[in-house]
Amino acid sequence: MSEKLVRVGRFSGTFGLKGEVKVSIISDFADERFQVGKTLLLRSKTDLIPLVIRSVRYHKNQALIAFENYPDITSIEGLARGDFMVSVNEFSSSEGFHSIDFKGCDVYDESNIKRGVVLQWEEGSTHGLIRVQSDEKVILIPVVDAFILKKDKKNKRIVVRWLEGL
Repeated sequence: MSEKLVRVGRFSGTFGLKGEVKVSIISDFADERFQVGKTLLLRSKTDLIPLVIRSVRYHKNQALIAFENYPDITSIEGLARGDFMVSVNEFSSSEGFHSIDFKGCDVYDESNIKRGVVLQWEEGSTHGLIRVQSDEKVILIPVVDAFILKKDKKNKRIVVRWLEGL
């Protein structure tokens, strides 16, 4: 598959007897991404397995998703655990920033001083992190409103609240 894929969730286990999968969500757009009828690609070590969502509900900060053609826990246990992916072609331009959009962005502080360039977006335990290469070192900045003040996708520019010691 030559199209670019983005990770939107992680298969973290099964739930109940009805074939539901616990999915740790790695997307700011869960409501758009995880809808009945949409297809997710489960990336295993060797394959991409297309899975059509049959039902979605939320429990303890995770999505519980059932897929068509997997009616019970026995059938779903045969799937390898891995990451759920979607094609970037499915993204709407109105959705805003995605994890892939951060890479290569210039990082400025509130005083309009360039502080570095984003190397990559990483998954944190409760939120995303951007890895920024500054002049002196590589730093991690949480992707939360308290730190990320402005995101300009068109100009590949991010304004952050820069704290002493970063």
